[in-house]
Amino acid sequence: MMTSRAEEAQDPEALPPLSVVVPFYNEEENVELMVRAIEEKIGPRAGGHEIILVNDGSRDRTGALCDALAVTNPRVRAIHHRTNLGYGAALKSGFTAARHPMIFYTDGDLQFDLAEIDKLLPLTETADIVTGYRINRQDPWHRRFNAGVYNTVMRLLFGVRLKDLDCAFKIYRKRIFDRIAVRSDGILISGEILVQAVQQRLVIREVGVTHYPRERGTPTGNNPPVVLAAMIELVKFCWAQLRARSTAEAPAMMTPEAAEDRSVTHSR
Repeated sequence: MMTSRAEEAQDPEALPPLSVVVPFYNEEENVELMVRAIEEKIGPRAGGHEIILVNDGSRDRTGALCDALAVTNPRVRAIHHRTNLGYGAALKSGFTAARHPMIFYTDGDLQFDLAEIDKLLPLTETADIVTGYRINRQDPWHRRFNAGVYNTVMRLLFGVRLKDLDCAFKIYRKRIFDRIAVRSDGILISGEILVQAVQQRLVIREVGVTHYPRERGTPTGNNPPVVLAAMIELVKFCWAQLRARSTAEAPAMMTPEAAEDRSVTHSR
């Protein structure tokens, strides 16, 4: 019986191994549930996998739970930041530690159905980055508003024509980080990666995924210091990118000698 390319892509034997990266900050209620969900919903779908739990300076039992899971499950590794370095810093630690050619990351708040990785995996055959976008995003209105402004800025200034830049349901080919410099320690990290991916003409695919309300734990993305830091980081990033673009587009100064050389035609 013949199978379609999509069916072949979802055959675990045909898939490359997957590194699953999950950042946590004060998520003690979700750590064990997240690892269980990964094992049940991603494990059977991937051609081998590892789970990288990044504890970003949590003040609750998150770190201890990550360590306990790493002891009992050989596929789990725990990485710890002594202090809270930021969302981007946590992801960078996870991406750097990844051993497999494909990296999937999601947040530790369990607002996605991990089984929907089935929507992303077939697209990895022809893409460098596959990103979800949240259908009917289940977040407060002000978070949706901020995200809308952010997406619009990135679209107008840098041509990143995606519906949901910060959706934490993405697969990257690890090799792209040989070409993309990741500097952000905050929530700008996804935008930073995608802007460079567009500039380097990498293939990006986007697919809709279901988003659910948070059931456990307390979100930190709405805290005024976090929002302010994100705004400052966005302004700095946009300024740096626009300056780099203007420098690249500016004509070089030409000396009189060089101008004279250009006026001379050489025959062979």
